[in-house]
Amino acid sequence: MASTFSGKAGRTSAVWTEEKAQEMMYGLQDIYKDADAQARGEMQGYFDPSMQALNDYYSQTRNDLNQGLSSATDTLRQGEASGVASLQQGYGAGLDALRQYYGQGAQTLQQGVDAFNPLVSKNMAGLDMYMNALGLGGQAGTQAAQGAFQTGPGYQFAVDQATGNAQRAANRLGMAYSGNTVDATAKLANNLANQEYGNWIKNLSGFQGGAQSAVSGQAGALQNLASLYQNQANATGTMQANQGRDISSLQSNTAQQIGNAQLGTGQALGQAAANQGSNVAQLNTNFGQSLANLTMGTAQNNAGALSAYYNTVIPAGQQGIMAGQQAAGNRMGAMMGGASALASLFGGAGGFGGFVSSLFG
Repeated sequence: MASTFSGKAGRTSAVWTEEKAQEMMYGLQDIYKDADAQARGEMQGYFDPSMQALNDYYSQTRNDLNQGLSSATDTLRQGEASGVASLQQGYGAGLDALRQYYGQGAQTLQQGVDAFNPLVSKNMAGLDMYMNALGLGGQAGTQAAQGAFQTGPGYQFAVDQATGNAQRAANRLGMAYSGNTVDATAKLANNLANQEYGNWIKNLSGFQGGAQSAVSGQAGALQNLASLYQNQANATGTMQANQGRDISSLQSNTAQQIGNAQLGTGQALGQAAANQGSNVAQLNTNFGQSLANLTMGTAQNNAGALSAYYNTVIPAGQQGIMAGQQAAGNRMGAMMGGASALASLFGGAGGFGGFVSSLFG
């Protein structure tokens, strides 16, 4: 049987087609490779600025948040300092006013206390003399009272009148210078002296009530002064306590606001970091997906080129084989025709013709 690869023209055509198809495949693969590299470069060129822009944006966001926190904290601190200064000034003025008015009240009350001093002194001196006259001051007190006793302006006139009347009565009775007359006259004068001393003591007794009233009035004035000082102390203490409370409240509110600002900034920074991470992850995911898609597309294009290559080469090879078979068949027919001719030439089925038939039969 003839070779299936006979037919030079068919084989040459198949080989040429295979070479051209291979060149086309390699050319397409180079094109796909270059396009893939270019696309990757362009994607990387967009990815890097996008990543930098994201990082710059969130870096600026963090800087703005921190700057805002710092500014807010400074403002709150300044407000706190101004508030404390205003409170101190206001309460200081209030305390000064309290001291001024309470000082004036205390001065007035002290003047009232001092006004009682002469009255108390005089009444106490009279009371002491009264006590001495009653004998409650001892012998020295009694002597002092008796030494201080002075008869009134009418005392001597009363004595003279009484003794004169007694003597005149005695004269009428003829007893002018008798012992009884002298004794009666002396007793009368003594009684008058005792009566005068008793009246003096009675007059001194008024100093007892006077001294009590003067001391009581001065004690009341002192009590009012003490109450004034107590009220001043209470008012001053209350105002100072209120000042401390208000300053403490202001400072507490400022600390709370600063804490809230710090908390809000921390939350905003945390959210910014989370957003940055999410956006960066999304950018990386998109970039990776794009690279994967690009790789898959390039692979598909290469597969398409390879498929096209084999779709071209295989039909070309088959056509070459068919051409070779057709050429071999044509040669076989020609040889068979020649053998038949020889057989006819040599005659019969035997001899040379039979040999040829056995070869190509």
